[in-house]
Amino acid sequence: MSRVRSSSMRVIALLLGLSAYGSLAAAQAPSPTSPAAPAAPPPATAPAAPGAAPPPPAGAPADPAQPTTPPAAAPTAPAEPAPAPAPAPPPPSYPPPANQPEQPPPPPQYAPLGEPSEEIKKGDWDPWEHVRQRRHDGFFLRLAIGLGGGVLGGDDHADEAFNEVGVGGLGLATDIAIGGAIVENLILHADIYQVTLFNPTVYADDEDVGDADEVGDMLGVGQDVRLAGLGVGVTYYFMPVNLYIGGSVGLGQAVFEGDHGDTEGSELGFGFNAMVGKEWWVGADWGIGLAGQLLVISAEDEVLGKINGLAASVLFSATYN
Repeated sequence: MSRVRSSSMRVIALLLGLSAYGSLAAAQAPSPTSPAAPAAPPPATAPAAPGAAPPPPAGAPADPAQPTTPPAAAPTAPAEPAPAPAPAPPPPSYPPPANQPEQPPPPPQYAPLGEPSEEIKKGDWDPWEHVRQRRHDGFFLRLAIGLGGGVLGGDDHADEAFNEVGVGGLGLATDIAIGGAIVENLILHADIYQVTLFNPTVYADDEDVGDADEVGDMLGVGQDVRLAGLGVGVTYYFMPVNLYIGGSVGLGQAVFEGDHGDTEGSELGFGFNAMVGKEWWVGADWGIGLAGQLLVISAEDEVLGKINGLAASVLFSATYN
């Protein structure tokens, strides 16, 4: 009896289980008559940040390798900008290489040209214009030196064996004139001049008795004879050719020099010097040239008596005026 009761209870439990399973399956199956509810719109998403990967399309399977994006953190206050870095120091300067050529100087600057001069007409050019601009005025100095020759004779020798004794020969001539212009081209100056006859030939009563170094001391004329003078003179320049003529008058003397350097001179007498020359300008105030000189002296000498001397020379001159 008890066995029949337990079997009946099992059958009833099995039937109840099958009935519950069929009700659950019918509830989960879709109804063929009711329309499907519309799908919910996808949630709005914020625009992607620059450089970030775009989100996957809806319905696409999630990439298992890509981690899920964490929720955005709460906004924070902006950070202060970092200070600007200090400027770098300038690079060190180095001297230029030794073999580097120097830079050329800048080109010169010239002032603008003035107005052009008028055209020179035919016949207006004067070839002597630049010469006429040079004048002989102001201070005057002329130095001259050259070669000359002369004679000197006395008419009453102290030795009664001879009547006339004289000398003749060649030597050195010099002339110095210092002064100033009275008017343009007319110069007033002092004049110092001399001609020295070296070892002249001695004559006695018009006969050659030997050279002065042999018989000069015996006859009272020494070995060298100098004709010298000091005077006041004038010189006039003919311009524009720069040709001049001049002369001076003053004192004259004959000087006799022995073989030991001792000298004897005549008394002071008359002296005259004349010059004619031509000069060429070599500067604003300097000129050089050639000149001819003639000098005359006349004096008394205790050995030779009344003496007269004459000398002529060719001189090279340099003049400042």
